[in-house]
Amino acid sequence: MDQWTTPVLLDDVVSVTAALLRADETPPLVHLGGPDRLSRAQWALAIAEVAGADQDLVVPVPRASGRYADRPENSCLASRVLAEHPATADVRVRGAFEGTRTLFEQAAVAEEAAR
Repeated sequence: MDQWTTPVLLDDVVSVTAALLRADETPPLVHLGGPDRLSRAQWALAIAEVAGADQDLVVPVPRASGRYADRPENSCLASRVLAEHPATADVRVRGAFEGTRTLFEQAAVAEEAAR
């Protein structure tokens, strides 16, 4: 609702990290955020949509009314260095919807394998 993030899929964090570890030269600092800027409520709606859940179950709650540690309004990270760095220029970081679909697909495969 009033707290913005740039969610990133852990698989993409691993890909970026591996590419940087293989690089001859690495940037001094890398911010790794996903390409989508979403409020936490929008992110929850994306998860509900991919899960096939009723989106009316997502109830946005203002940061100030929460009982947990307050987060800054904007927790977004820009990953401009990644597109410019030779080691990571070809590494694709997926958006929130694609990342969520990927997680659900992986969970379904793992569940099927466990049977």
